[in-house]
Amino acid sequence: MLRTSSRSSFGSFPRSRKTSIGFHTFMLSIFLSWSMAKELLDIFKHYSKTTGITKWKGIPDKKTGKPKTVINPDGSSCLTYPLYEIKFTEWGRGITWYISFIETEKDKNGRQLRYAIFSVKLNPRLFWGDKNFITASNETHIDGIPSKYDSIIKEISNEIPPFSAYRLSRVDYCINFDLEELRLNIPVERMMELLERANDWGHFKERLVYNKRTHRKEPEENCFYLETRPLNINCYWKYADLIKNYPDTPNIEDSKNVIRFEPQFKSPKINKFRKGWHDPNLSDEENEWILIKNLLSDAMSEYVVFDYFDKVIRPGNYYTLETAISKCGSRQTLIDTLKLIAKKRGIHKAKKYLEEKLEQAVESRDIDAAHIASSNMDKFSYSLRELAKLGINPVCIPRDDWEVSSELGLMEAYKLVMEPVR
Repeated sequence: MLRTSSRSSFGSFPRSRKTSIGFHTFMLSIFLSWSMAKELLDIFKHYSKTTGITKWKGIPDKKTGKPKTVINPDGSSCLTYPLYEIKFTEWGRGITWYISFIETEKDKNGRQLRYAIFSVKLNPRLFWGDKNFITASNETHIDGIPSKYDSIIKEISNEIPPFSAYRLSRVDYCINFDLEELRLNIPVERMMELLERANDWGHFKERLVYNKRTHRKEPEENCFYLETRPLNINCYWKYADLIKNYPDTPNIEDSKNVIRFEPQFKSPKINKFRKGWHDPNLSDEENEWILIKNLLSDAMSEYVVFDYFDKVIRPGNYYTLETAISKCGSRQTLIDTLKLIAKKRGIHKAKKYLEEKLEQAVESRDIDAAHIASSNMDKFSYSLRELAKLGINPVCIPRDDWEVSSELGLMEAYKLVMEPVR
């Protein structure tokens, strides 16, 4: 059930322009025939050439520069062609269009399906003229978007589908933690290191990128990106991200102490809400608008961000290993878990180590070893829950030159510093 808050809406909480919670962007999509999408692409190309108001580019597959084969949920496969991106040449308009052409492989009878997906990504703050690429959007930015969007596309072409024709396909929720505003003493780069070690991947898979220096795939610096089919988790240092991807951001200096945590809902996750909130007495367009308003509400944004932060990063404050152990008293199971995580340099790595021990015992058919390994995994999970109750994040501050023996966790600092002003 959705957790609601008795506190005032954070739509009225712009006392800070950097620490904020809500959502960043959302995306709408529609299926089109191959020919209709091609005509639409030609319209954008012509408009860009004759006015200079928009620009377009084709985005090939990052690895090969060619179409790539994609396996559909039903086991069939298709080829995705280059993704076309269209945006305004003026910075910060808050609208980006995407056209992706898709062609399925031929079946036994030689039949082939060709179609396209047309999407629009909206950043509500930029859309309404607030040249702030850092602060999160909230529900106050939603009303009026459909009519304004329709007026914008009419200036380009009447052939572009209106707002009511799309279905919500993605929502990127987010929370910005400004370490200076939250009075935290750990530098951003080192806080990112703690977060990376604290993240509990669970069923997520970490996205790796090719490192030209080491010639192997590795996590991106100052960032970790976790993926599943229904949703992604992105956590990164905002300033480093803007310098790399949006160096012309006007207020870029405001992001120097900002860490962003983003739970990104994709279509499979959104479709579950769509089914649950469907009202048969309303039109499809009315139902979709209700879905958008509900998923982008302040209560929903807060629920999603808090829920996934606890699941992935884990709650609690950061301590050195010695201090964390002292807070556990005589509970040896908790102490052993803290030591293992410190030794393996992260929750996920410690969990992986225990899983490998169990696999080895099972493969060798060593019943006693398998029982011990299974028991250790249970103790590990138990310890994580108990440490959370004690307010201890299982990841400890290293003893080297950090010069910090304890620090509030990000969410703990957010609640302590920011909630009194909400």
